[in-house]
Amino acid sequence: MPVAVLHPDYGFWARVAVALGVAVALWLPTCNAATTSQPNFLLLMADDLGIGDLGCYGNSTLRTPNIDQLARDGVRLTQHLAAASVCTPSRAAFLTGRYPIRSGMVSYNGYRVLQWAGVAGGLPPSEITFAKILKEKGYTTGLIGKWHLGLNCASPRDHCHHPLRQILERLEAEGLSRSTLVYFTSDHGGSLEAQLGGRQLGGWNGVYRGGKGMGGWEGGIRVPGVFRWPGVLPAGREVAEPTSLMDVFPTVVRLAGGQEPRDRAIDGRDLWPLLVGSFHGFLDPKKWTTLARDPNLRGHREDYESNKKSSKPRPQQPPFHANWGHGMCKSPMDPRGTGPDASTYSTPPGCLLMLLRHFHFLSLMPLVCCFPPTVCNACHPNPGGRVWKVHFMTPNFYPEGAGACYGRGVCPCSGDNVTQHDPPLLFDLTRDPAERQVLTPETEPAFHVVVARVRAELARHQQGLPRNVFQQLGTYLNTWRPWLQPCCGTFPLCWCSPQDDPQ
Repeated sequence: MPVAVLHPDYGFWARVAVALGVAVALWLPTCNAATTSQPNFLLLMADDLGIGDLGCYGNSTLRTPNIDQLARDGVRLTQHLAAASVCTPSRAAFLTGRYPIRSGMVSYNGYRVLQWAGVAGGLPPSEITFAKILKEKGYTTGLIGKWHLGLNCASPRDHCHHPLRQILERLEAEGLSRSTLVYFTSDHGGSLEAQLGGRQLGGWNGVYRGGKGMGGWEGGIRVPGVFRWPGVLPAGREVAEPTSLMDVFPTVVRLAGGQEPRDRAIDGRDLWPLLVGSFHGFLDPKKWTTLARDPNLRGHREDYESNKKSSKPRPQQPPFHANWGHGMCKSPMDPRGTGPDASTYSTPPGCLLMLLRHFHFLSLMPLVCCFPPTVCNACHPNPGGRVWKVHFMTPNFYPEGAGACYGRGVCPCSGDNVTQHDPPLLFDLTRDPAERQVLTPETEPAFHVVVARVRAELARHQQGLPRNVFQQLGTYLNTWRPWLQPCCGTFPLCWCSPQDDPQ
């Protein structure tokens, strides 16, 4: 999707664009030399880009020299994960640092994204994005490109096409490179169903199984993650720890000198210690759960309080901050909710696909801890430290065993189109990142220990989820309303014409 980076104080930003899904520019009124506080931010998100599409992630047939240069000049994340394998919930989580289920950006009627521009649903105004917080700190903000979170009366119509290099070269020409943190990612993995004449048109997800819309298979949620800040972040650094798009929210807010909201759960975690090489700073016991401030999450609070006195985890209960895969695949609806399109949960897995990771004491998407807990003390898993992943539910491929849902735009991910697994599917991503070998009690001695711990944490996580959050993607708010359709032409392309549009 073509986008432009817009900054009201710089005419250049009103013209330059990149072939990406969205670009967010966050600028201070005055631009100084690089410091570790209040830099400028340029956040770039591609649409449907597979992690295997980029040279810096192993592609040898496509040329992506500018993104590859970003990776050489900065920090490259190799387990960077989207909060969902489709656009709307993933983008909502990115901007708010919160699971999409908390803001109602999920549904149980088969609609997994906003279907039209002219709908009433969208990111609720009560949600706090990192841009809102940065405005309070004196930043000028702008977003150009694919929004896919609902529209208001100020619809951007900039559809220029220019390469990424023009933006980076202009930063250098204006003397802004050393005072600007640049970030590049994708909203989710590439689409495997997009084909023409038997040839795939969608992005390539490398060795990872699945793709866009396929629940929580790694190919749909593992995305590029590149940070560049010359003179501040080490060039050529690679980070293998699990991270999430939601982590951008607290990272940007912290660097801008802002404060995270205290009246809601923030699921992302500050990446800064990890980016600069302080792995143990990232594992600060006080940060083991960012949900500890939420009084409804007593289990998390107890873990936090019990570990404040020690820098080491309890031997049998390694603390971690749970991060879950919401809005991926759905099981039948639990009738406990009230009101139209109210969010409700069944157990397990809670009308959702829950994928769970066990790794160190961090849990970025979707759940992390460590087994055994005594060996996870380095940036890369030591021998015996393993990354576990659990699927309670997966989409049914068509034809069976095809690895995708060919003949359909995207894999249906609810009702009879999913398979629920009991016991759940267990994978060791340390040895099997492509998720090809399902572990069983016969092949994995730790199977029962891992699955039991995952189920316990799943139940704890569900207890802290909000109830009766209005579904922005449900039928009521996700039905086309012609009077809300923005003008871009004549019927049937649009309900109105630009000449008659008072805006």
